[in-house]
Amino acid sequence: MARGRLAEELLELTHRRLALAGTVYVRHMEPGVRVSGRDARGAQLRFAAGGPPDYMGTLAGGRSVVFELKSTEGETFTWTKAGRGRRQLTRARQAADLESHGQLGAMAGLLVAFTRPVNRASLMDFVWVHWSRASLLMEGTWRPDRLALLEGAARVSWVRGDPDWLAAARHAEQGIGAAGMGLDRMPAGHTASGPGRG
Repeated sequence: MARGRLAEELLELTHRRLALAGTVYVRHMEPGVRVSGRDARGAQLRFAAGGPPDYMGTLAGGRSVVFELKSTEGETFTWTKAGRGRRQLTRARQAADLESHGQLGAMAGLLVAFTRPVNRASLMDFVWVHWSRASLLMEGTWRPDRLALLEGAARVSWVRGDPDWLAAARHAEQGIGAAGMGLDRMPAGHTASGPGRG
């Protein structure tokens, strides 16, 4: 299975269950595609434009949720700012998108999936990283245990076979505080839970 596909399929099932429970409605967003011309044989050339974050949705109460899913095979994750061209610009755009959503009060972050093959199965470990700490991931290589120790990060627990990223995101926000979440700039009468809620 392609890298990241296992995590996407698992999240799809998790999000269906959360929607049925009335907790959150989240959709996987497809990257933008533009026609950039034709090749020598006349076939259309396409490339992914700067699309939306991987997942967008709404929590019960009205607060939006936005996150990027990053997957790695093995026990380490690297999201460096090194490199050139579109790949480097994509990382910078993704971090800026998360920051923009987060500063307006969205629950925003990176969900990092570590997949390790064990015998004929795959073990998955997820860590949620708050949007205000996403740029820190561009420095160095991260293991799940080290990443989870970062202020604004939380290891994802498994509940009835689903990765409970929502609880991890809430835990990570508690470690940041209202100012770090952009909630100090929310309109009067709004809170992290939604309009007029506590």
